[in-house]
Amino acid sequence: MLSIYDAQQYVKHFEQEMGDNAYVKLSEDGKSILSYKTGENLGSIERFTQILRKHLHCDFELIWSCHASLDEIYRCRQCGTVIFGGDDEERYDPNERCPTCCHDPSVCHNEYWTAEDIQNDPDKAKTIQMYEELAKREKEAEIRRQKRGGLYDHERWIGHIKTKKRLFTFKHLCFGWGVKGMKKDRFLRVSCSIKDEDGLSYSMGRDRGFSFDIPLNFYAFYIRYIHPYSKKCPPEIRKYHFWQKATEA
Repeated sequence: MLSIYDAQQYVKHFEQEMGDNAYVKLSEDGKSILSYKTGENLGSIERFTQILRKHLHCDFELIWSCHASLDEIYRCRQCGTVIFGGDDEERYDPNERCPTCCHDPSVCHNEYWTAEDIQNDPDKAKTIQMYEELAKREKEAEIRRQKRGGLYDHERWIGHIKTKKRLFTFKHLCFGWGVKGMKKDRFLRVSCSIKDEDGLSYSMGRDRGFSFDIPLNFYAFYIRYIHPYSKKCPPEIRKYHFWQKATEA
């Protein structure tokens, strides 16, 4: 993979190495490629970067990424090979190239599926379609969040009250809002965080602040105060009343 910064450094290094024999150079703002002799604008650095990516077989498009797990799935624009990489130390490779276009599997240490693999295997094709649909939904959700001034789909409104040492936050949350057929978990979350010693930020933790939820519909009350104590709840997360614990003991 090649970034615009890499392309800029490549042009600078070429100019330093060639001296007066160089035929291109970088503009002062770093946004254009210029003729070394005449100063004519030969094109944008973005276009030059794209040419280098195709030449080096590292012209990828991102299919899906996950910030929490650092997973990244990207596809070669030239041949359609899909690579399952990541942004962590084990999977990230700044010099990774398409093994299919290079005809060399050693240039990619991550798992990959060629376009032919995907075409001939319905399960692989469905997997790629699933990630593409997931990325589409995440993009749509981000657009809605920006329109709402930073509120996610489950956040209806957020309010704050600041005192000298504390920050009280009130959130009206509703998981399932706008999803047809899904039960709505609607509640008010009240939290209090304590100002840190630096006086610039607030934090919560042991003996520092509190947080609790107030159900605003029956379903929210049920999943918090009825279901955890019922036999329908899985044993590994089930809660017990004091008399139930005494009976089992």
